[in-house]
Amino acid sequence: EDMWVRFCKALAREDLIKHPLCSSGVLRGKNFDSFLKPILDEWFGQRTNDEAMQHLLKQGVPVGPSQTAKELVECPQLKARKMILDIEDPVGGKKKIVGSPVKLSAAPETSPQTAPRLGEHTEEILENLLGFSPEKISELRKGRVI
Repeated sequence: EDMWVRFCKALAREDLIKHPLCSSGVLRGKNFDSFLKPILDEWFGQRTNDEAMQHLLKQGVPVGPSQTAKELVECPQLKARKMILDIEDPVGGKKKIVGSPVKLSAAPETSPQTAPRLGEHTEEILENLLGFSPEKISELRKGRVI
């Protein structure tokens, strides 16, 4: 709630601090579209993203930049953390995917992979997990079971 107070003061809207439609987080969520959004749209609409962010930071409100999808894909921080990855999908071609946000120093890094193609691991599974012989697998292929 102290963040809400700082936010309202930063917007020069101290009347919102105890307003009956937004005096708690639950009420702010409930009344966001009908009450708060127009107020915030007006305030943010009069400033650039950078102006709004700098103003709020100076008032002790933690914020980050609002970014478009294109800006996110080109973001140096996301690239450095390997959050946007390029993969070659055998069906769909080259694609960008979101990497895992969990980075563990003791865990080896893995390369992104596409989902396996239909039947890609059939022989491996039949042989290694189910113990089928190469002859049995061949027999299943000839019989069009696999």
